[in-house]
Amino acid sequence: PLFSIHNRIIRQANTAPVNTFDDLHGQAIGTTLGYVYPALEPYFRDGRLRRDDAGSELQGFRKFMARRIDYLVMNSISLDWHLRTWSSRMPAEPMPLSTPLIFDPIEVRCAVAASLAVASVNRAIEGLRADGSLEALLRRYR
Repeated sequence: PLFSIHNRIIRQANTAPVNTFDDLHGQAIGTTLGYVYPALEPYFRDGRLRRDDAGSELQGFRKFMARRIDYLVMNSISLDWHLRTWSSRMPAEPMPLSTPLIFDPIEVRCAVAASLAVASVNRAIEGLRADGSLEALLRRYR
């Protein structure tokens, strides 16, 4: 894997703290259409939580910022970027709060075309790791 990410739930500043999925019972959770959230699926299936799908993570975040939803699932790197840049984009708005819920780890990998040698791609990735380039790129979002 290039790097690992996970999903988080963010909440509006004026909502009650959330420590477990059960704290969200009956709530609509902002999700991305077509995305599967293994840890949340049992809650969606039995009605303890309701999906509120947006066409993309960015559309879901915009819906959240417009206060159309109180809770939103977002992957950790997107969430870090949005929280880091929040004050420059929305200085008068309360910052969304990340819950302590970390779930659905994802190993981000590189898709390799059949015409490329996997070993060559892996060497290039290791070179990016070794010289710190990959970490420097990720720091721009964290």
